[in-house]
Amino acid sequence: MSLSSILGITKPNILKLQKLGIESIDDLMNFFPQRHVDLEKLSNLKECYDGQFVVLALSIKSVGKPFQKGALEVFSARGVTDAGECVKIVWFNANYNAKYIVENCRISCFGKIKKEDGRYLLTNPIYDGTTGLFSSFKGIRPIYPVRGIMSQTAIIAIIKAVLTDYVAKSIISDEIEKKYGIFDLTRAYQMIHQPEFVSDIKNAEIRISIEELVKRVCAYRFIREDEIKQKGYDGDTRVIDDIIKSLPYTLTPSQNTAIERILSTMNSSHCLNAMLAGDVGSGKTIVALIIAYYVTNSRRQVAVLAPTEILAQQHKSVFEEILSPFGVRVELLTAALSKKTKKELIGDISTGKIQIVIGTHAIISRSVEFNDLAFVIIDEQHRFGVAQRTALIEKNGSPDILTLSATPIPRSLRLAMFGDIDLINIERRHDASNIITAIVPQIKKDAMIEYVIEECRGGKQAYFVAPRIYDDEGIPGDSAEKIYAETLEKTKGSVEVAILHGECKSDEKNKILEAFRLNEISILVSTSIIEVGIDVPNTSLMVIFDAEKFGLSTLHQLRGRIGRNGLKAYCFLYSQKAEEEELTRLKVLVEERDGLKIAEKDYAMRGAGDWIGESQSGKSRFRPTLNTVRIVKRISEEIDVEKYRAEIIAYGEKKSLKRVTLT
Repeated sequence: MSLSSILGITKPNILKLQKLGIESIDDLMNFFPQRHVDLEKLSNLKECYDGQFVVLALSIKSVGKPFQKGALEVFSARGVTDAGECVKIVWFNANYNAKYIVENCRISCFGKIKKEDGRYLLTNPIYDGTTGLFSSFKGIRPIYPVRGIMSQTAIIAIIKAVLTDYVAKSIISDEIEKKYGIFDLTRAYQMIHQPEFVSDIKNAEIRISIEELVKRVCAYRFIREDEIKQKGYDGDTRVIDDIIKSLPYTLTPSQNTAIERILSTMNSSHCLNAMLAGDVGSGKTIVALIIAYYVTNSRRQVAVLAPTEILAQQHKSVFEEILSPFGVRVELLTAALSKKTKKELIGDISTGKIQIVIGTHAIISRSVEFNDLAFVIIDEQHRFGVAQRTALIEKNGSPDILTLSATPIPRSLRLAMFGDIDLINIERRHDASNIITAIVPQIKKDAMIEYVIEECRGGKQAYFVAPRIYDDEGIPGDSAEKIYAETLEKTKGSVEVAILHGECKSDEKNKILEAFRLNEISILVSTSIIEVGIDVPNTSLMVIFDAEKFGLSTLHQLRGRIGRNGLKAYCFLYSQKAEEEELTRLKVLVEERDGLKIAEKDYAMRGAGDWIGESQSGKSRFRPTLNTVRIVKRISEEIDVEKYRAEIIAYGEKKSLKRVTLT
């Protein structure tokens, strides 16, 4: 239905709604409040920020004389909170308020506070005084993201008028609603826009998000059904036997199963869209390598996207060592290459002379064109942005995609749980019970560092990891440069200390890492550049400074750099913060060693980011829990999708939904 069908709506208000992106009644109902304010719960001005909506109880100490300036009426008053803060109140075009706002009266008011130089100002607040003029000043008021285009009062009135007769269309039947204990969708819209209780808001969010996610899951399934692979492989899957026999070790049963599942999908009419999940040391890379070899036997190309130059170089070494005897050309493409070398490689990629290209962001550049890109391997996908990963995949229609991850980001985990991404899990070759993880508070910092230095004097090696390279003015915490200087001072030459970060030149990085491997360096101070691709078995100690500034995925990956020889190792999470929320997050690392379980807990704490958009921060309005995700998956399998096919496809088109990927 169009906006003009709303009873009493004016043309100017229709134009304002359109500026907000609202073109229909359904758009209006899905224009959700950005927050809600309980009109019966007073705000603490000292804790409020400029522009926040507040509820105040004020004793009016003085009132101004109402006057008119041109066509504008102005009336002001000054009030004091119970805590003694002075607030100036101004009403425009409402001089009638002078009849009710008088000295020594007491009012409750609601509006947007302006803070400037310790002074407070409220403009055009609604209020309820001893006169009882606004006796409805109670309950919960929604705050909409109107961006100043129209008033809160106006949009609330329009939505209220629509809710009187609005009936939401749901693809979830009454029977399924009863089965899973979810209520009517129409009621959910009433509760989100006009909640009676605070609990109504959360319940409404859950119900509306279930409807939205069920539609999306069904829409993606229709898209996946229609997606037919344009070109397949003509190689024999038995060719991988030669590679497997050449390995100096035997593949684990879970690795063999993973290979079978991946090849089965790749040789079907549908594209592979899978996440290979396995902890550090589980053998994800060799599985990907074997599949890559199979692809090259069909004279097609493979791209491997690595987050760091160090990891890209390591992959190149491994792939080349194993595959070059079989005639496969593997090349490394990074920003560090000379212009001449890069130009030659890009030319050979475009003609198909290079079968496997391994690199960092350089692979994504527009100048790189593949002859026949069939298979994309993305290693540690949480290190790339959505747009970056998409850029590579779009270089060739619909390539098969395999993402490798020890700790899947929450969004990928959700997609996998819905079944739109194949989740293939492989077990690690050894457990990580030898690594002890502990949170270290500020008071124990010196003792922790002294302990690590003393252990290194005895022949052990350690990583000191910082969240950034340099100190930033005004930003508290430790930098790699600062830690390096302090460590040099404390060790006084008793052990060798070096620093490694992203601004080091390639040759310098390689030289430092080689010295560290040879135990010529005892303590390596670094940023998270060492998160992936570093394998120094003798390293048994790690201190992560300002650990709360790292994501759980990064922390888990960093921890995987130590204890790789199976001997006892210690990972210290140093944090200057004492906030319960941060400590709770870090405790996940203390309690869990399994990457998937860490990812699930990460999901539960911070949501799953946008479904198909570019955000991975998890700060969306609705954050479905893992339990909600499981319910959505079951409901999507039970509803009559054919009955709602037209509606679901129309929904997918409106949302511009495309192929679901981990990108």
